[in-house]
Amino acid sequence: MVGKSRHPWHLQSPLQLALCNTERPLVDTLIALTLHNLFGRHPEVRIVSIENGSNWLKPLFKTVDKAAALGRRGPMIGGKLPPRPGEALAEHLWICPFPEDDVDELIGAVGADHVLFGSDWPHPEGLREPEDYVARLAGRDPTVTRKVRRGNTARLLGLAD
Repeated sequence: MVGKSRHPWHLQSPLQLALCNTERPLVDTLIALTLHNLFGRHPEVRIVSIENGSNWLKPLFKTVDKAAALGRRGPMIGGKLPPRPGEALAEHLWICPFPEDDVDELIGAVGADHVLFGSDWPHPEGLREPEDYVARLAGRDPTVTRKVRRGNTARLLGLAD
Protein backbone atom coordinates (compact mmCIF):
# COMPACT_ATOMS: atom_id res chain seq x y z
CA MET A 1 0.00 0.00 0.00
CA VAL A 2 2.61 2.52 -0.99
CA GLY A 3 1.31 6.07 -0.78
CA LYS A 4 -1.94 5.12 0.94
CA SER A 5 -2.73 5.20 4.63
CA ARG A 6 -3.58 1.87 6.18
CA HIS A 7 -5.73 3.65 8.76
CA PRO A 8 -7.61 6.52 7.15
CA TRP A 9 -9.34 8.73 9.71
CA HIS A 10 -12.84 7.97 8.43
CA LEU A 11 -12.33 4.25 9.18
CA GLN A 12 -11.25 4.77 12.79
CA SER A 13 -13.38 3.84 15.75
CA PRO A 14 -15.05 6.57 17.83
CA LEU A 15 -12.47 5.89 20.58
CA GLN A 16 -9.57 6.35 18.15
CA LEU A 17 -11.10 9.55 16.85
CA ALA A 18 -11.68 10.92 20.38
CA LEU A 19 -8.21 10.08 21.68
CA CYS A 20 -6.04 10.64 18.62
CA ASN A 21 -7.73 13.11 16.29
CA THR A 22 -8.84 15.87 18.62
CA GLU A 23 -6.87 18.32 20.69
CA ARG A 24 -6.06 15.68 23.31
CA PRO A 25 -2.55 14.74 22.09
CA LEU A 26 -1.63 18.42 21.93
CA VAL A 27 -3.10 19.21 25.35
CA ASP A 28 -1.34 16.21 26.93
CA THR A 29 1.96 17.33 25.37
CA LEU A 30 1.57 20.93 26.55
CA ILE A 31 0.71 19.74 30.07
CA ALA A 32 3.88 17.64 30.16
CA LEU A 33 6.07 20.44 28.80
CA THR A 34 4.62 22.98 31.22
CA LEU A 35 4.64 20.85 34.37
CA HIS A 36 8.14 19.53 33.64
CA ASN A 37 9.20 23.20 33.64
CA LEU A 38 10.40 23.39 30.04
CA PHE A 39 9.94 27.16 30.02
CA GLY A 40 11.94 27.66 33.21
CA ARG A 41 14.77 25.55 31.84
CA HIS A 42 14.62 26.94 28.29
CA PRO A 43 13.20 30.47 28.44
CA GLU A 44 13.71 31.13 24.71
CA VAL A 45 11.67 28.16 23.47
CA ARG A 46 8.59 28.93 21.38
CA ILE A 47 5.70 26.62 20.64
CA VAL A 48 3.31 27.14 17.74
CA SER A 49 0.00 25.32 17.60
CA ILE A 50 -1.40 24.99 14.09
CA GLU A 51 -4.39 22.91 12.95
CA ASN A 52 -5.60 22.42 16.53
CA GLY A 53 -7.95 25.34 16.98
CA SER A 54 -8.04 27.15 20.31
CA ASN A 55 -11.13 26.07 22.27
CA TRP A 56 -9.01 23.83 24.51
CA LEU A 57 -6.75 26.64 25.75
CA LYS A 58 -8.58 28.09 28.76
CA PRO A 59 -9.32 24.66 30.30
CA LEU A 60 -5.64 23.78 29.77
CA PHE A 61 -4.49 26.82 31.72
CA LYS A 62 -6.84 25.87 34.55
CA THR A 63 -5.59 22.26 34.52
CA VAL A 64 -1.87 23.11 34.74
CA ASP A 65 -2.40 25.76 37.41
CA LYS A 66 -4.53 23.43 39.53
CA ALA A 67 -2.14 20.48 39.12
CA ALA A 68 0.81 22.66 40.10
CA ALA A 69 -1.00 24.01 43.16
CA LEU A 70 -2.05 20.55 44.34
CA GLY A 71 1.32 18.93 43.60
CA ARG A 72 3.66 21.46 45.23
CA ARG A 73 4.77 18.90 47.84
CA GLY A 74 5.62 16.27 45.24
CA PRO A 75 8.75 15.99 43.11
CA MET A 76 9.33 18.92 40.78
CA ILE A 77 10.59 17.29 37.61
CA GLY A 78 12.59 19.93 35.79
CA GLY A 79 12.75 22.33 38.73
CA LYS A 80 10.46 24.58 40.71
CA LEU A 81 7.41 25.80 38.81
CA PRO A 82 6.25 29.41 38.73
CA PRO A 83 3.18 30.22 40.84
CA ARG A 84 0.95 30.19 37.70
CA PRO A 85 2.39 27.75 35.14
CA GLY A 86 -0.46 28.59 32.76
CA GLU A 87 0.94 32.11 32.46
CA ALA A 88 4.38 30.70 31.62
CA LEU A 89 2.79 28.56 28.92
CA ALA A 90 0.93 31.56 27.51
CA GLU A 91 4.22 33.47 27.17
CA HIS A 92 5.73 30.69 25.04
CA LEU A 93 2.73 29.63 22.96
CA TRP A 94 1.40 30.98 19.66
CA ILE A 95 -1.93 29.70 18.36
CA CYS A 96 -3.63 29.62 14.99
CA PRO A 97 -7.36 29.34 15.75
CA PHE A 98 -9.97 27.71 13.59
CA PRO A 99 -12.12 30.29 11.80
CA GLU A 100 -15.11 29.41 14.00
CA ASP A 101 -13.14 29.81 17.26
CA ASP A 102 -13.76 32.84 19.47
CA VAL A 103 -10.82 35.08 18.58
CA ASP A 104 -11.77 37.56 21.34
CA GLU A 105 -11.46 34.82 23.93
CA LEU A 106 -8.14 33.69 22.47
CA ILE A 107 -6.72 37.22 22.44
CA GLY A 108 -7.87 37.59 26.05
CA ALA A 109 -6.11 34.36 27.01
CA VAL A 110 -2.72 34.78 25.29
CA GLY A 111 -2.70 38.36 24.01
CA ALA A 112 -2.88 39.69 20.47
CA ASP A 113 0.86 39.11 20.01
CA HIS A 114 0.36 35.33 20.24
CA VAL A 115 -2.54 34.82 17.80
CA LEU A 116 -1.74 33.73 14.24
CA PHE A 117 -3.86 33.82 11.11
CA GLY A 118 -4.04 30.61 9.09
CA SER A 119 -4.84 30.44 5.41
CA ASP A 120 -3.77 26.91 4.50
CA TRP A 121 -7.00 25.91 2.73
CA PRO A 122 -8.36 23.20 2.83
CA HIS A 123 -6.82 22.59 6.26
CA PRO A 124 -9.09 23.37 9.23
CA GLU A 125 -7.55 26.71 10.17
CA GLY A 126 -7.86 28.09 6.65
CA LEU A 127 -10.69 29.57 4.65
CA ARG A 128 -11.30 29.18 0.92
CA GLU A 129 -11.03 32.97 0.71
CA PRO A 130 -8.48 34.17 3.31
CA GLU A 131 -9.86 37.72 3.19
CA ASP A 132 -13.07 36.36 4.77
CA TYR A 133 -11.17 36.24 8.07
CA VAL A 134 -11.03 40.04 8.18
CA ALA A 135 -14.68 40.12 9.32
CA ARG A 136 -13.74 38.05 12.39
CA LEU A 137 -11.31 40.80 13.39
CA ALA A 138 -13.77 43.65 12.79
CA GLY A 139 -13.85 46.44 15.33
CA ARG A 140 -10.30 45.90 16.54
CA ASP A 141 -7.49 48.38 16.48
CA PRO A 142 -5.78 48.11 13.06
CA THR A 143 -2.52 47.35 14.87
CA VAL A 144 -4.06 44.21 16.41
CA THR A 145 -5.51 43.16 13.05
CA ARG A 146 -2.09 43.54 11.40
CA LYS A 147 -0.40 41.54 14.16
CA VAL A 148 -2.85 38.66 13.82
CA ARG A 149 -2.94 38.64 10.02
CA ARG A 150 0.79 39.03 9.41
CA GLY A 151 3.00 40.61 12.04
CA ASN A 152 3.08 37.83 14.62
CA THR A 153 4.00 35.18 12.07
CA ALA A 154 6.63 37.46 10.53
CA ARG A 155 8.24 38.03 13.93
CA LEU A 156 8.24 34.30 14.71
CA LEU A 157 10.00 33.62 11.41
CA GLY A 158 12.46 36.50 11.85
CA LEU A 159 11.01 38.47 8.94
CA ALA A 160 10.38 42.19 8.79
CA ASP A 161 6.85 43.08 9.88
